Amino acid sequence: MGTRDTYHVRSRGEKIKPPSLLLLSLACALALAGCRHEEPAAQATALPVLENARLESAALRAVPVVVEAVGTVAARRRSVLSARVTAHVTAVLVREGDRVRAGQVLALLDDRDARATLAASEASLAAAHAGLAESRASLRAAGRATAVAIAQASLADASFRRQQALRERRTNTPQEYDEAASRRTAAAAETERAAAAAAAAAARETQAVSAIAEAEARLAAARANLAFCRILAPFDGVVAARAADPGVLASPGAALLTIEEERYWLEAAVPASAIASASPGRLVTVSVDALSFTTRAPIAEIVPAAESAAHTFLARVPLDAAHGVRSGLYGTLLLEAGSRPALLVPAAALTRRGQLERLFVAGPDGVARMRLVRVGRLLGPDLEILSGLGAGETVVTSGADRALDPCRVEATR
Repeated sequence: MGTRDTYHVRSRGEKIKPPSLLLLSLACALALAGCRHEEPAAQATALPVLENARLESAALRAVPVVVEAVGTVAARRRSVLSARVTAHVTAVLVREGDRVRAGQVLALLDDRDARATLAASEASLAAAHAGLAESRASLRAAGRATAVAIAQASLADASFRRQQALRERRTNTPQEYDEAASRRTAAAAETERAAAAAAAAAARETQAVSAIAEAEARLAAARANLAFCRILAPFDGVVAARAADPGVLASPGAALLTIEEERYWLEAAVPASAIASASPGRLVTVSVDALSFTTRAPIAEIVPAAESAAHTFLARVPLDAAHGVRSGLYGTLLLEAGSRPALLVPAAALTRRGQLERLFVAGPDGVARMRLVRVGRLLGPDLEILSGLGAGETVVTSGADRALDPCRVEATR
């Protein structure tokens, strides 16, 4: 029969190995403890080595405080064209995107009523001129009649005075004296009548002049209404919108076409806290994402009134250098407003694994270990670290994409 181990039994049924076996177990435990004591040194020598790496220290440096303001591209001049009279649209001569010149005919309205009104106004003006000519002819005739009446009255008055002198000397007859007095009275009456006729002719002339002025005003209004039947471009630009087609009834205030000048700027809402730095002429960075366009340009103007709900001011920055820009595009404005300290490392030190952003931080023992960080803005060749790293810590900047966690770094700073 084979050898069988002997066990001693304690209370509760526990089996205990004999003393010889306990000694053997203790010896094995001591041997294993000696092996674990030597493991760190063995592991350090067994780590992978990252060669040809470069190390740099994270440093706190002053960086500009940049305020980002969002906005949209808008035309510097924009005109919504509508009809000045109520009439049907007979033709629209342009489409969206067409370039137009100032004074170019863009659309036509039905002008038959306007032409009829114009003809009636012209006839009224001609009749008023005819009335003025007639009243002036009557005035001239009345003037001549008045002159004759005055001459006759003067002659009758002189004859009456002679007869009166003769009567005092008793050398004329009573009949002669009475006839002279009668002729004098009739001449005076004729003079008054002629003067009244001349005054009436002068009044008719004044009325005719007023009638001409009224007829000319009606004619000017009729010509303007006829001109309103032609929709003209107010300035050089591009057709941004077309809201009418032939057959539509146009009415005053209803939009027909929208014209925009091909000169644009970015209208961005700058926070009120940064308005002290956003003075006209201040250089800012503007970007139009849809065009991948970025440039530096001065602020052209600041709208003086703030938007009360958002506490922002509207800043306008010219975009004359941008090609293909159109109103309505989204854009951003970056404005420097002072400075602040920031922890910076070279951007090449950052590696990404999915959504994780990480650095390899080298310790005093020469071993680099992976560290998850939260990053901020890219400032030239450097990257701002918001959390996960302290000032003065050493990071792997060249070769970080080849580093393993952990690894031994062999490099010079």
